[in-house]
Amino acid sequence: MSKKSSKPRAVVFVDGSNFYHRLKDLGIRGSLKFSYMGFFKSLVKTEKLIRSVYFVGAIRTERNNPKSYELFRSQNILVGNLIGQGIEV
Repeated sequence: MSKKSSKPRAVVFVDGSNFYHRLKDLGIRGSLKFSYMGFFKSLVKTEKLIRSVYFVGAIRTERNNPKSYELFRSQNILVGNLIGQGIEV
């Protein structure tokens, strides 16, 4: 017989675009260095965080558009950072 945890469990789902823009509105720059997992854990405090998912639309590059390449590169860095923190993307 398995022992069940008495601690409630939680899952965090994040709308990445809205979250990014809210950080920007709050003056939090360098969102690539932000501790997303630390923030998510602070949201659930007494619960055991069993899963966190960050939803974001894929940025596509456009020929002859340097800005699209920069946005694509930045998003890839962000996704790598999120995955490195144990967050599903």
